[in-house]
This record gives sequence, structure tokens and C-alpha cells, in this order.
Amino acid sequence: MNLILMLLFVAAVGIVAYKAKGEDYFLTTADSNFSLGLSYGATLVSTSALIGFGGLAGWIGFSIPLALIIPQGILIYLGTVYIGPKVWQANQRIGAKTYIEMIGKYYNSPTLSKLLAVITVGLIPFYCLAVLIGVGKFISTFTDIGFVTAVVGFSVVVFATIAYGGMRSVVRNDMVQGIIVIVGSLIVLGITVFSHMQVPGFWDNLVNSWSAVPADDGLYKLGFTGFNSFPEFFSRGWLMIVTLCVFTIPFGLVTLPQLQTRWMLAKDSASFPTIARWGVVIPTLAIASFMVAAISANSYTYATEGTTVMQAAGGTANVIPYWIKTGFPAWVSGALFLTVLAAAFTTLNSLMHLLSTTISNDIIS
Repeated sequence: MNLILMLLFVAAVGIVAYKAKGEDYFLTTADSNFSLGLSYGATLVSTSALIGFGGLAGWIGFSIPLALIIPQGILIYLGTVYIGPKVWQANQRIGAKTYIEMIGKYYNSPTLSKLLAVITVGLIPFYCLAVLIGVGKFISTFTDIGFVTAVVGFSVVVFATIAYGGMRSVVRNDMVQGIIVIVGSLIVLGITVFSHMQVPGFWDNLVNSWSAVPADDGLYKLGFTGFNSFPEFFSRGWLMIVTLCVFTIPFGLVTLPQLQTRWMLAKDSASFPTIARWGVVIPTLAIASFMVAAISANSYTYATEGTTVMQAAGGTANVIPYWIKTGFPAWVSGALFLTVLAAAFTTLNSLMHLLSTTISNDIIS
């Protein structure tokens, strides 16, 4: 079933790319602020976020989503509403094809543009690799396809869509994937809150599951005290959460070049509140849903196996795939499989488009 769903997914993104064929490979102005907002919000979600942060939350507990969600939402909204219009206005004067070209021309420094381009080309492949490893493992877990085949095949499909349809394909595919992510996240959240959390003894099992954490796990050394509590004040765990969730991730999201490129696509300076709302809603809903689901899985694994979900899954990277397969009905697993594919696609097509335009426009030309 999952293999069929994946083939349908590939066909759908191919059709969207085919219909998006045009001359605006670098930037596009043929889409509404609604579609651009969905594209912006969907690009903020990746497989690394759903599987990585979900697994991390399953290991650590509620302190991760509580510390991340509010700062992330605030900074995405403020960055989009207050910085976005300035980027858009600057490019209206400059008329650059890429964000890096715009920065170089704004400061009248070709050297700066080349330097940023070289840094981008040097770093983006590592980001792509992290996403591909995550989605490759996920595909191989849910289908009979080998890991290497999954990684290569997914890469080829993504690159083919951007090579043919350009930025218009990226935006329109992101719009479709954004809707899939919203629906999938609502399914995860709904089943978690109205089904898993309503099981008798759920909260008691969740509290007691902390006793199943091995003494050498590392959580105790970091200062963590339970799945439902924050780590000890100013412990290494507390510092990790504050630096990672309050500062590093939210600020990093606002400064990603593939996201700032979306600001250059806006219809006008009044469009940014609409774009910002989707930029907050989609990643907040998606990441929070998968985090809460992963944490709640500890109650189930403790009641059935006497272990934590990380022990049952065999590592944080396996928590979300394990819980999707064991904690949800088969039809829901299929929907969530598509959700994770959509999250990976929205990240990769933006990264590959950024990489190709940076090489062709900012380095070679």
C-alpha cells in the first residue's frame, strides 16, 4: 500500500512540475499570496524536523516542545512581517534573480556575493544529505525499497521537478505538500489527544515510564527529571534546551536563504501578514503534533513492554517510524507516510533549487 502511495505521490509532483513549466526559473510572480504562504510554511517543515525533533521529544519529554514552539512562532512571524517587506522592497529596486545576488548588489560588492555563494554551495549539500538520510530510512522502513535506492530515487524525482518547472514548480508543489502536511498533522494530533491520551491510566503510565530510563542513558547526567517536567535549572540539559530551542533553531529558520527567497516573490509589501500566518501555523502544527505523539508513546510502551519508546524503537531516529507503525491504524499510517514524504519534498526542492541557481547565477555567471 505504501509503495502505491509513494508512486502516486511521485506522479502528482511530476504533473504539478509539468504544468508549472515557464520562463521564470529563478523567481516567479504567477502565484497568489495564499500559495506563497503555504509554500513558505511548508518549506519550514522537513523530515529532519518531524523525525528528528519528534524522536528527541520522545526521548526527553515535554520540555522540548514547550521551549521551542512559542519562540519559533514569534520569531517566524516577526521576521516575516518586519524583515520580509524590506527584502521585497530592496529587490524591487535591484531586480536580482537570487537572494545572494540581491545582497551583493545591495552592498555593491561582487566579492561578498561570490563569498556567500561559495559558502552556500559548500554547506547546502550537508543539509540535503541530512534530509535524504531521514527520508531514505523512512521509505525503506515502510516499503521493501532499499535505503540507497530510496535516497537516489527521491533525489532524482525532486531534481527533475525543479529542473523542468523551476521556481514555479517549487512553489506550487510546496502548496500541495503544505496541505498534505496540515492534514497529516491534524490526524496525528487528533488521534493522540482524543484516542491515545484517553486510555485509562495514560498519564500515570507516562509519569511512571521515567523509571524505565536506564541509569546510563545520559538524561540523568544532563539534569532531566521526567517526561512531564523541565530539567534542573541551569543544568546541561536546561542549557541545551534554552540554547537550541529558544535561540538557535528559531533564529536559524528566519535566516535560511531559501526562505528569504520566498519574501522576494511576494505580490506587494502588504502581503507579508498573510505569508507570516502560514509560516507560523504549518511548522507549529506539524512539529508540535509529532512531538506530542512521540512523547505519548512512552505511556504505551511502558504499559505494554515496561520500557520507554526510545528503547522499544532502538534510537531516537526510529521513534516516529516505530510509533506510526504500531500506534496508528493502517490507513492512518499511509496518510502519515505521505505527510513525511511531503515534508521531505518541500525542503529538498527548495534546497536543490537554491543550489542550482546559486551555481548558475552567482558563481558561474
